[in-house]
Amino acid sequence: MGFYQSFPHFFGADHGSLFLFGPLFYFYTRKVTDSAYVFGPLHLAHFLPFVIVTLYDPVLLLGTEAKINAINLWLNTMRYDNPELASKFFVSNVLFFIEFVHVMIYVSFSIRLHRILKGAKSLLKQIHFQWLRKLTFGFGVVLLISFLLQRVLYIVIHYYSYSFDYVYIVPMTVFIYAIGIVAMRQPEIYYGLVDVRGGRKKYESSSLSSSDIEAHGAALQRYMKQDRPYLKPNLKLADVAAHLGIHPNHLSQVINERFEQPFLTFINTYRIEVAKQILADPKASERTILQIAYEVGFNNKASFNAEFKKQTMTTPTAFRRARESD
Repeated sequence: MGFYQSFPHFFGADHGSLFLFGPLFYFYTRKVTDSAYVFGPLHLAHFLPFVIVTLYDPVLLLGTEAKINAINLWLNTMRYDNPELASKFFVSNVLFFIEFVHVMIYVSFSIRLHRILKGAKSLLKQIHFQWLRKLTFGFGVVLLISFLLQRVLYIVIHYYSYSFDYVYIVPMTVFIYAIGIVAMRQPEIYYGLVDVRGGRKKYESSSLSSSDIEAHGAALQRYMKQDRPYLKPNLKLADVAAHLGIHPNHLSQVINERFEQPFLTFINTYRIEVAKQILADPKASERTILQIAYEVGFNNKASFNAEFKKQTMTTPTAFRRARESD
């Protein structure tokens, strides 16, 4: 509360903030499930509840002196049932539950969008689907535990303590850091979200037509299947492009647009498929995980384990044990 005492005009400014959570989460989900989706001016209507509450919030519109008195009274009594503040806190509690229902409605709409990616054959779309499931679950848990529990505590015991703030500060902090850690370990969750319509497209100056992309894509798949170049640990985009007789930039475009993957993920997908075959083969049970990693084109065990888990949601060792028990 020291901040509000120093800057009383901000007291009450956060009362409508939950009206932002739902729309922002929903539009992010829309973009992940449909990379061609573009946020337009009409979509700003989803943020009207936040604007209305912010402009007409009874606490926010109090004058400077009235706000300072309310803050001091709150700090002195620490009770929501104080008759001088009861009506304002009643309005605040009602508003909070409206906000909570509002954000949960948007979360439910977001969950319905998940089916667009469910069962997708593209590895990138599978990664996006798994990421959205985890993000939605985490977001829902944070809302239930932090904001709802904190507000219920206020209403039930009619008492405020600074320690109550940690009910939402700690879970929200952990959630935000978790998003950052996952993004660093699995940057693919943001692939396909950076190029939006209305701006300069990545390949707008390319001379490749749709039929060219399909033809080069088919040639690439044949090369992967017949020659298995992905088994070479230092395989580069330029090497594959040279074999196919096309420019490296064109090959990059083919892989990104036709297979919706960056080059390294595309190559590693083939490597992991071979690794799965070896791990499931009883005759190869004597081979170590490191030997298999080298055999399929990885330079070290750590990279192999990370890529294997990213694509299969399990470790090579666990995958082998599961096949042995079948």
